[in-house]
Amino acid sequence: MSGNGYAVTMEFLARPGQEDALIQACRELAPLCRAQPGCLAWLPLRDRQDPRRFVLYMRWQDEAAYQAYLVSSHIQDFQERLAPWLLQGPPLTRAFKVLA
Repeated sequence: MSGNGYAVTMEFLARPGQEDALIQACRELAPLCRAQPGCLAWLPLRDRQDPRRFVLYMRWQDEAAYQAYLVSSHIQDFQERLAPWLLQGPPLTRAFKVLA
């Protein structure tokens, strides 16, 4: 692996009453995403103070692996289903270069 990898966070705010649907979708997606080539970590997280707030932490071997993940069929399907579950628009996404 060249460098230390590529990390991405996505922050979601669930529409009230849609938290369980989002949790179930994450549970279904986890094994598929973790099996993607170059995936080093795929961790859906739920805020302990605000149960409607979710963060997805992903770590990839490199940006190319992440870009390939984005066009995978299971992610395309998830993105199509996501909007009704969210209180606000698309998730806030941030990308990072892993330093160590």
